[in-house]
Amino acid sequence: MRFALLHGCAGFALLGMEAVWMRKIGLAAGNTYLAAAAVTAVFFVFAAAGGLAGGALARRVRPVRLYAVAESLTGAAGVCSFMLLPAAAHLAGVPAALGAVFVALAIAAPASFCAGMAFPAAAEALVTDAGGRARDAGAVYAANALGSALGMVAGSVVLPQALGYAWTLAFMCLIHLCTGAAALLLLRRRDARDGVRPQIFTSRDGGDGVRPQIFTSQRGCIRTERPTQLTIWGLTPPWGGVAYALAGMSGLAGMTLEFAALMWMRQWVHSSLYSTAAVLAAFIVNLAAGAWCATAWRRRGRPAVPLLAAAMAWTGAVAATCGVALPLLLRFTFPAMAGMAPSLAALAVAAFALVASMPAAVPAGMVFPLTWDIAAQGERHQGAVLGRLVAVNLACCALGALAAPLLLLPLLGLAGALAMAGALYAGGALVLSARTTFAHRRAAFIAAACAAAAAVALMVRQPRCTRLAAGESLVADYTGPHGVAAVVEDASPSRHIVLNQQYTLNGTSRALEPQRNESWIPLALLRSPRRVAFIGMASGISAGAALDYPIERLVAIEVAPEVIRAARAHFEEWNNGIFTDSRAEIICDDGRAVIQRAQKPFDAIICDLLLPWEDGAGALYSRDFLEIAARRITPGGLVCLWLPLYQHDDLLAGIVVRTMLDVFPYVLLVRANIDAREPYAGVIGLTAPCDMSEAVLSARLSSVKVKSRAHEPLFFRSTANFRLALLGDARANAHSFAGYPVTTDDRPAFLFHATERPAPSALLTGTNFLQWCAARSAEGSFVSCTLPAGDTAAQRAAMHAGVLYTEAGALFSRHPADSRAGMRAQIEAVRLMMRALGAAPGSEVRQEDMHY
Repeated sequence: MRFALLHGCAGFALLGMEAVWMRKIGLAAGNTYLAAAAVTAVFFVFAAAGGLAGGALARRVRPVRLYAVAESLTGAAGVCSFMLLPAAAHLAGVPAALGAVFVALAIAAPASFCAGMAFPAAAEALVTDAGGRARDAGAVYAANALGSALGMVAGSVVLPQALGYAWTLAFMCLIHLCTGAAALLLLRRRDARDGVRPQIFTSRDGGDGVRPQIFTSQRGCIRTERPTQLTIWGLTPPWGGVAYALAGMSGLAGMTLEFAALMWMRQWVHSSLYSTAAVLAAFIVNLAAGAWCATAWRRRGRPAVPLLAAAMAWTGAVAATCGVALPLLLRFTFPAMAGMAPSLAALAVAAFALVASMPAAVPAGMVFPLTWDIAAQGERHQGAVLGRLVAVNLACCALGALAAPLLLLPLLGLAGALAMAGALYAGGALVLSARTTFAHRRAAFIAAACAAAAAVALMVRQPRCTRLAAGESLVADYTGPHGVAAVVEDASPSRHIVLNQQYTLNGTSRALEPQRNESWIPLALLRSPRRVAFIGMASGISAGAALDYPIERLVAIEVAPEVIRAARAHFEEWNNGIFTDSRAEIICDDGRAVIQRAQKPFDAIICDLLLPWEDGAGALYSRDFLEIAARRITPGGLVCLWLPLYQHDDLLAGIVVRTMLDVFPYVLLVRANIDAREPYAGVIGLTAPCDMSEAVLSARLSSVKVKSRAHEPLFFRSTANFRLALLGDARANAHSFAGYPVTTDDRPAFLFHATERPAPSALLTGTNFLQWCAARSAEGSFVSCTLPAGDTAAQRAAMHAGVLYTEAGALFSRHPADSRAGMRAQIEAVRLMMRALGAAPGSEVRQEDMHY
């Protein structure tokens, strides 16, 4: 039990370190699934090499001392990675996953290798007879998995909020060092208690290092003068080759199942930092429960082979069934958690994930301990056998980490990926059922055969995995490493992309103009923009609007390849020829990494609306990214972050503006629509004040293609209307943002607060938005834009008129005209519009311009 506690602490520290590595390497090399898969593969490959080395050394040196050295070296390598983290960005100067591999080799590989040596050493120290595999080592394995689940949560969510990511990594390194010291202390106490050192058997014991011995198994007594000659990499027939095949299959199928389960859960819960950590921790807890169940049944005398066949058959059947039933299960929705405390929301997601993944993950957790049990029969050096099995298992885990997101999900879809994992488990059960005789062989054979047949059927014909609301119809869906991207039309009619049933990306119909304003308005503030980068292309409507300006190059960046496929096939009518215009370049990568690797500067870097709590989105709001972007723009250029204020509260929006003020000397706040229900706000950082004089605005508005559209856009009808787009000068009102925290890569205040999902009453919509606008324009002075004296008064009046128009739009949308209260509200709205027109006489805002 003491060793189980030590190994549990080691698992806690290792997964905590991995969580920090994944985030830091993602920031340096790109927050894409390609980069994440490459990092995970590097981790597993070097852990496999460490397992192989640990198994070989465990039979030559004292295993507890080897365990202590391995843990201490893991902590020391972690300390080195802690010191290398600031240089990670400079190591990632090559594209995409190759940069992630280079950074992972420098930061994660040494510690992963040392950590891989620990488990074989623990097995060699604990297992002294055949029953020890189930009695002792199985409990240690389960404790390690349980500690890993807790480490995932602590390293992803809990400790970074208090310590920051860098010191979280340092804390995990300290735990590894303490674990190594505790193992040495345990060894000394045992030596002092026994009074003698354990004997190390050498070739003098019989020529091959193995002394004649008696093993007692659950099926009876196996008495032998000398062990049978080992023939298949250290294992005897008939289970030598089968054991390695099952170990590799469980690694490949397990990683596929884990990735598919994560994507499966994202069809019900948002992909936030909390939910991702909760889902992964719940899956690992179920794996630990499966290992404990295998240990308990073996202690009670249950034979290993039937248990293994039943576990694999059951896992295959459940995975295939989930793939078949996925379209039916999508009819059910997870309760909304907006406004719930983050700890309670994470617990709710974890409980849901724990129950949902239990039928497949618990039997999957039984597979590896039982495989080791049948492989190591008749072998004295359990660490050597376990080291080789761990090496095969983790090498196939690395293969699964690459194959699942990059091959299986795009080719087979989510249901097909689940079915593939089920087919692999079912194939293992079929092999075991065919090679052995036990009471329930027929049942296991039938279950495995049915699972394999269902998996093949799902892989041949992929079911549609999209949840549709009333009045919606499915145009097409695409599955990729980021999930399911569905092209949906509603009754308005409006066509939009829905990612993982949760996040609506862009849309047509009345949403077109605000989306195009995301490019039109920032570019109208520049004298002559030539090179533009747009992060978050989605359907291409917002990014394509930049082509209405006489620019030379548009770099549109989208992280999800399935979204690009949907935009190319179904939004050509609205995205302004972004896929055919020679000036446009589409890049499927992380936007931050693309900007960091850019060789030529941009005149404007624009970030589209991002879901605030989406895992990875917070990196685009950090001071570190804004500093990178500031170095990648030309003198007089700008960086614009668009915020969906209907998903932000005052603290979230204040964090973004405060961080922008910390980097740029001049900051403006603009709007993309006049809509109190779904307001879009842009935070624009400038290196020099922009010229918004009447003469300059008139010249710029008349020189672009925007005015040539059939429906003349609201803010481009006249200079008076364009002035309505300005919400305020944040630099002139900097004192009102002084109390908000700055979000950084190491302490991402925006990310942690966004995952709390603000309550609907706190969101910046309706009255909250109006009050927020009034507070930001309270000073009425302008530092970030150049205005002559006469134009300053006009701009101040236009900002006041914009608030009145927004309030009128809120009244129009809140009260229909077919009631007495509605008639009074409509009359009041008209009065507000008249007051706004009086404040800004040249403005022209129609009722249909207020997107209600």
